[in-house]
Amino acid sequence: MMVQRLWGTYFDHFRSENCVFKTLEIEAGKSTSMQRHSDRDEVWFVERGYAIVIVGDSKLLMRTGGWVHVPRETWHCIMAGHEGATIREMQMGVCSEDDIERK
Repeated sequence: MMVQRLWGTYFDHFRSENCVFKTLEIEAGKSTSMQRHSDRDEVWFVERGYAIVIVGDSKLLMRTGGWVHVPRETWHCIMAGHEGATIREMQMGVCSEDDIERK
């Protein structure tokens, strides 16, 4: 099932209590909210396009093929470049959409 957000869409490939694998399609120039999770880690892999990624105090330019680990309790967000970005996200830990704290 595809879920619409202000920044684009996402859909799950796999979801269990302790692991989620999803695809995020972030529209050109749009950004996810600044957020953190207390019960899970995430790994992001850029499949297409490029993105500016904030993870804690680091601001990274990630291109196709790049990846980054987002530890739990770390503030993070993704902003797609001018052609949009496809991000593969793996969540590990207690995976619940209720575990989102936004700034």
